[in-house]
Amino acid sequence: MFHEVIERYLTRVTYEGGWAARLILPITDEPLIVADPKRAFGQPMFIHRGARLADVRGRIEAGEDEVAVATDYGGPLEDVRAALARASAAA
Repeated sequence: MFHEVIERYLTRVTYEGGWAARLILPITDEPLIVADPKRAFGQPMFIHRGARLADVRGRIEAGEDEVAVATDYGGPLEDVRAALARASAAA
């Protein structure tokens, strides 16, 4: 069982030149958030929209409407909610 869990997480790592280059964060089952040192200085960001997770979280914590924030960044509200819920739980 342990091997299966580790293998699942290792598939989220992209290697280049023998080194880990990108990591899809395991905060959700589906790939939503990536850490890539070539983009946003490695800060966690949404894969398909390019918005930093911290920016989305900051706007929502400041009181902005979740739907408006998701629309501004061009993503589904469900993705935003899932990423924020899991990121908050992990913190």
